Amino acid sequence: MSVGVDPGLRAPALSVAVDGEPRRAVTLSIGSTIRGAARLSKIRAEALAVLQEFPEAHSAAIEGPSLASTHREYDMGEASGVLRQLIHERYGVEALVVPPSSLKKYATGNGAAE
Repeated sequence: MSVGVDPGLRAPALSVAVDGEPRRAVTLSIGSTIRGAARLSKIRAEALAVLQEFPEAHSAAIEGPSLASTHREYDMGEASGVLRQLIHERYGVEALVVPPSSLKKYATGNGAAE
């Protein structure tokens, strides 16, 4: 099983594939007004609820930062760190950081996937 993560500010998302076949893609419901540690706790709880359905993973990838980004980079870094730590804690694997243009193809086999 592999896990793909988009730590986006407005709509963080997880994708799970088993034997290369997409099994689950979820946009995390964290709300638009929550900030700080409460936001990070919500992201972790929502992600854990999804990952609990899958007992093991052999690989994971997380979308790296957009180098052209000009807003809330610190918040993005915190969310990315929380999700990377959760994957490591749950599965014992280090998430590969991939460029934004490659994450969808890695997670689903289709670079145009939603």
